[in-house]
Amino acid sequence: MFRWRKRVDDKVLNEYLQKAEALSKSRAFDEAKKNYEKAVERCDELLKQAPGNDYLHCRKARVLFELRRYEGPDWTYVKRCREALVEIDRAIELDPEDNEYHLRRSDILGELGGTPDWSLNAGPDEERTMDTWLLFFSLSHYIRGFMVDERGIPFKCMGNEYKSIDIRLIETKDEYESRLKENPNDPDRYNNLAAAMHELGMWDMRADPRVLEKLNKAIALNPDNPAYYNNRALVLYSLIMDAEYFRHRMDGWPKDKLDPEKTLQDVYRDLSRAVEQDTHNPYYHYNMGLMLYGDGRYNQAIDELDKAIALDSSNHYFHYKKGMVLYRLGKNDEAIECFKEALGLYKKDLVARYMIKLIERIRDRERGVTLPVVTTPEWVGDDTETKVFLQSGDLKPDEAISRARELISIAKKFNLIDSNISQKEMEKLEKRLSEILSKKEIRLNSLMLTLCFHCPAYWFDTEMIYGPEDYVELASELSRITRGLLPLSGIDCRKVMLPGEESPEKYLLSFIAGGEKHTVELPFKDDWAQYGPIVRVLNNIAGKIGRRERYVSLNTMDQTACLIFCISEDYEAFRKTVVELLRQWSLLDTKEN
Repeated sequence: MFRWRKRVDDKVLNEYLQKAEALSKSRAFDEAKKNYEKAVERCDELLKQAPGNDYLHCRKARVLFELRRYEGPDWTYVKRCREALVEIDRAIELDPEDNEYHLRRSDILGELGGTPDWSLNAGPDEERTMDTWLLFFSLSHYIRGFMVDERGIPFKCMGNEYKSIDIRLIETKDEYESRLKENPNDPDRYNNLAAAMHELGMWDMRADPRVLEKLNKAIALNPDNPAYYNNRALVLYSLIMDAEYFRHRMDGWPKDKLDPEKTLQDVYRDLSRAVEQDTHNPYYHYNMGLMLYGDGRYNQAIDELDKAIALDSSNHYFHYKKGMVLYRLGKNDEAIECFKEALGLYKKDLVARYMIKLIERIRDRERGVTLPVVTTPEWVGDDTETKVFLQSGDLKPDEAISRARELISIAKKFNLIDSNISQKEMEKLEKRLSEILSKKEIRLNSLMLTLCFHCPAYWFDTEMIYGPEDYVELASELSRITRGLLPLSGIDCRKVMLPGEESPEKYLLSFIAGGEKHTVELPFKDDWAQYGPIVRVLNNIAGKIGRRERYVSLNTMDQTACLIFCISEDYEAFRKTVVELLRQWSLLDTKEN
């Protein structure tokens, strides 16, 4: 459903939140907390009336997440975060394509110390910092339609493909502006400039009302080109969505000038004209299906998407969107087939892959299967010492902070923490460590992962292998995070097949390091990345060429892994020091008791 239709502006709820924010600013924290608690109760009242409103579930999640700041003991702080996670997960189930929900979920999981399982990009920057810009931009491809050039073909950037997309969009816009000046009476040039401006605006997450002027001019010069109407419809739609997301601060497009329902009818009018003028263009049918889907007219949306697929069955977006419509209709078996079809056409369709996992998660819950709890990532290794729980006794907050600082000083000694770490980051680190140390049982793994947070690392989806190129990407990333300390070149991978078998027997990854060629044999196990052998070989190579740094592998227990580099060879001494320190504390606590 379109966002403006499901949004609930409740005066009572808004009043509680406004009071809470004002009281918090005046440092009246107890009163602020009471108003946030009343806001939660009001959300519950509203959800009883509309349990299927994803916007309300998100609103409640935001209030619970804010309320965590006013809780005292660590367990109540975490409890609020978990409650917020339940609500935002429900919102996502109801509308998986609302990017705000995924951003909220990333914030909550980050506070819990876990790694977001929603990841549109598997690179370290996206996973570690939860880069909101890339998240918005990536997901936007799945929730907005196809802008086209004057021929009705999807609009593409000009320029060198090795340049970043924003630079290419700017260069493309500049080029079309120059062409338009050469011939200001060419409607195609107005259309193409408008498409470039629109795509650039989407990159900046803002719709540009000036694009309409260009498209209106193109239509005035040539009212018979369906591409112009298609593009104008998408620009109008983006302005509706932009006004909804940024309705409190619209530059150049005040909300009182935009009636979403009336503008939506203009969108339908333009798309209908585009489809009528060119019934054989699959992108026009897709865009129409996209609008009908947002409008809740699911059966009509499927009709249009089926027409798009009939005209071009090779476009993974078409199959993905049909899967989303079927998901909304509760036809999950058919939806999964569509998502798998999308993945078959484009193996890196992470959004389709996520939808399959989401449906499986819903099915598990309906069958009563216990879902994994978000936890701090754990070490992966054969050393039994790292799997032993260490007793610490119940530490008071001041004691836990003191011991956390002691651990940090040890970590700095072994170059695990940047000496230039900011005060704000240091406070976060102290808080996280003190929370771990306050527990009755401590895993050394949790301590080590927290202390290694500032080392170069690569987070990735372990369920990521769909071909040799994925292992090439993995090896390239492992070389990249060394920042030139362990360069790899000539990276290549091939699969070894057995006669009559559809799946490969193994993969052979080869690369050049230290002047020698190395080959790593990786057994095939479904689609799970076998990165252990790669890490062992690279560590051996690092030792041979005299490097003091090593890779360390960690697993977050939710189908993602982290490979950390720049752990010095003093790592063992550091680990034993931490173990001994904790044991001494345990002995001291025993004597005191």
